[in-house]
Amino acid sequence: RDLSPASLADCDSLDCGLGASAASHEGSGDESAHGEGTHERQWRFVADGSLGRLARWLRCLGVDAEHVPVPAQRRGVKGNNTCQYGALLALAQRDDRVILTKDRRLLQRKDAVAAFLVEDDDPKRQLARVSAHFGLRYRRGKLLTRCARCNGAVERRCTPEEVAANGAIPAKVKASTNEFWACGRCEKVYWVGPKSHLAMSFIDAEIAPTVTRARDEAKSFARSRNTRELEEEAVLEEALGGDPWPRRTGPNSREG
Repeated sequence: RDLSPASLADCDSLDCGLGASAASHEGSGDESAHGEGTHERQWRFVADGSLGRLARWLRCLGVDAEHVPVPAQRRGVKGNNTCQYGALLALAQRDDRVILTKDRRLLQRKDAVAAFLVEDDDPKRQLARVSAHFGLRYRRGKLLTRCARCNGAVERRCTPEEVAANGAIPAKVKASTNEFWACGRCEKVYWVGPKSHLAMSFIDAEIAPTVTRARDEAKSFARSRNTRELEEEAVLEEALGGDPWPRRTGPNSREG
């Protein structure tokens, strides 16, 4: 099977999302390992038309990430983004969402109160940058709990009657599977199947390490920055104390 990012991001088969079956992993994720999570901010995003794959990857992690596609009639037309901007801004303001965009012009708008520039073209680097900046965490219990198609929450278990009446579910799946979940928005049905295992394998191999590494690097950078700021404050205090050239060790030190 194709394990490429493109194959996962574009997958739209009924069993590809696993959905609320990720609840079977509850308690085995990093929440208990880190002892965190109760006060962590739950970010909500809306991605512009060029960041559709990033939005899908965020949804794989259980992150609330809407996506506003570039309208078909506007594709390739430069300088005419009124329709896309309107939808982005409306969603951001209505739901208190951070706009993820590659468009610098959008950042200059006064009504784009919370917007984050994603300059990378590679989806993995995009995910790493967003994860590091907003402190996103890999939580196994939250994986695939949002609909890959529409971002709705996949948490309602289907009744046997609903499953029996759903003609889109193959008969062999109905016979071999007894747990089905439906998206609360578009009603897409999910179950555990080969493609859901494929999705989990891809997340474990590609998405999870990207998010974890980005978070660790961000923490390391923050600690380094804090240490540097404390050192600079100490030098400043020494200078204000009467010595215009504080004594410092190293090749660039200056005494006098």
